[in-house]
Amino acid sequence: MDLTSRLEDVAWARLEHAYDDATDLPALLREIGVAEHPEQTVGMLRDRLVHQGHVVYSATVEVLPILVDMVLESGCPARPAIVRLIGDLASEAARVGSEQETKVRWSRIWRARLPLMADLLCDGDVEVRRVAPSPLASAEFDQDRFLERLLDVCGAERDEPAQLGQLIAIADLLPAVPSPLRGAGVSRVAEIVSGGPPQVRMAGAFVLRQVEPVGAGVFLDALRAPDVEQWRRTWCVPGRRQSIVSWVDNRLQEDRDLRMSLGKGLLASVDVATRTAAFNVLMRVASRWRSPMVDVAAVGFHALDDPDETVSSRALFALAVSRSREPEHADRLAELAGGPDGYPRLAATWGLARIGDSRCVPHLLSSLRSEHLGYLHHQVYEGAVSRPVLPSIDEILLEAAAWSGSLLPGVVRRLASTPAGPERRALLRTVAGWGPEAKAALPVLVDGLATQDPTLETIALAAIGASASDVPIGLLRPAFQRVSAVPGVDRLELIRAYTRITADVGPVLAELPDAGSDEPLSGSALHLIGALGPAGADHADRLEQLMPDLGRWATLGAARSHWEITGEAAPGGQALAGLLVGLDRGRPAVKADLLALRRIAEMGFVDPALFSVLWFLVRAEVRVTGPASGWHGIDLDEEMAGIARRILDTGNGVCT
Repeated sequence: MDLTSRLEDVAWARLEHAYDDATDLPALLREIGVAEHPEQTVGMLRDRLVHQGHVVYSATVEVLPILVDMVLESGCPARPAIVRLIGDLASEAARVGSEQETKVRWSRIWRARLPLMADLLCDGDVEVRRVAPSPLASAEFDQDRFLERLLDVCGAERDEPAQLGQLIAIADLLPAVPSPLRGAGVSRVAEIVSGGPPQVRMAGAFVLRQVEPVGAGVFLDALRAPDVEQWRRTWCVPGRRQSIVSWVDNRLQEDRDLRMSLGKGLLASVDVATRTAAFNVLMRVASRWRSPMVDVAAVGFHALDDPDETVSSRALFALAVSRSREPEHADRLAELAGGPDGYPRLAATWGLARIGDSRCVPHLLSSLRSEHLGYLHHQVYEGAVSRPVLPSIDEILLEAAAWSGSLLPGVVRRLASTPAGPERRALLRTVAGWGPEAKAALPVLVDGLATQDPTLETIALAAIGASASDVPIGLLRPAFQRVSAVPGVDRLELIRAYTRITADVGPVLAELPDAGSDEPLSGSALHLIGALGPAGADHADRLEQLMPDLGRWATLGAARSHWEITGEAAPGGQALAGLLVGLDRGRPAVKADLLALRRIAEMGFVDPALFSVLWFLVRAEVRVTGPASGWHGIDLDEEMAGIARRILDTGNGVCT
């Protein structure tokens, strides 16, 4: 291939990749042939052509035939890396719809080149054969032909990593072929893997499970076997040994019971990385389904004494998250909470707070007296350094809100001696979260109005119910004016807080157009109108007209404001109920759904049309926050279920 003339024939300046025009691509393509480390050059190409995915760049279409021709030349450097890049491009292109003009052009060129890539399955270079199945696995056409080709070479392949990759590509192609071909393909795979080594049998299991149940044993045998490292030489599982477990878990998808058995079984591995990965599997399952939390608690409890600290810390985290009601679990948490300063003590204290055990109180008071809130390496306010990550101290204190009376003196003492910064903000969030229960903090909050950034002091004062008689206006007004101009400040919350304390609606009115004007209401204005109280009644009709056509955030503000100025729950309640549509049909819940539910409960709004969603939130086995949620998602899910249950209890008295 005459690369120079090929590159000169393309108008690269008219093409684009992930960062800019494609004028830098010719140099990179030339460099592959002369660079000391050509794989790094291919990696730079990948960064430009794949980047964050779901896009076929115009430059990708022009580069594809050049890459294919390069890899077909046996003397080309970095051929395995180029094949892997082509496979990545094909995988991303398969996710892109035909509405993209570049996808249509890609498909036309790719259809002519893919048979050439299939020839690499028999390449003399074993490293090329190991990655050759990658472009075929996401084929969007002629799948039956490529499936037959893979089955033929798989039966004759003697290199195990290459055979593993071929079996996975077969598993990926099977759903796209007609049922008779699928059955015949599965039968041939069963013959190929029968009596084979553990990794080959596991690869075959991904094929076989498409037509019949497969037990966890075949996966456990493979993942515990020393030759599991074979997978790192395939096209589908690059990276560390621990990533092999994660890859297997991802491919098992919706099979909850199999994944739970996998996670539990892997805890018996002698390999620390595998035992650590086992907890990642268990927590991912728990973040998708509600019922596994009981199993997670039991597994975490029994692994607390693992000799490796990485594993034992994950076990403790899992137990703390689970909110286990088992007395022996609570007793063990209390024992660990009484230990020396460090991750186990704080994690156990958090776990006790989550299950409502008063034994968390003395340990939280100890944390409030310590040099570092939490422990030395637990500085998580805006960032996180602990793995698995514990919440910041304010979140733990809010979990223990039932004992706010006992904890408040310690919070106030610490707050009084803490300067502006992340630690002070965390303590102020605790005071604001405790609300009226934190009234004793009022003097410290008033003093804090003189600090450099009294934003949260003002909000906390409003949360505990302070009024103009409690707060000297000579301190509050300049503090409010000072922080109102700070970039990034939550002006809505600040203005509402100032208005609640002083009854001065001037700052609210300054954000609103005149009630009789035609000037549109901004999203901020919709949230602030309610702070006017009954005096804002002139805006009620306009809010009712707007609510059916607003977005999520604006609807939350408009509904709340309408209720605050009129006392009528129905208009805003119906608008908020509209935000929840789709939850009972599988739409993942987000924070806005929780806020809408909270507001509906606060309004006392009950509507039979909402019951199907409420019953789903209460009874659903699948977590409404979706499969990607972590422990924050688990908490959001459980809080939504609790609110839904209370609304149903209030509305019809039949929730059990």
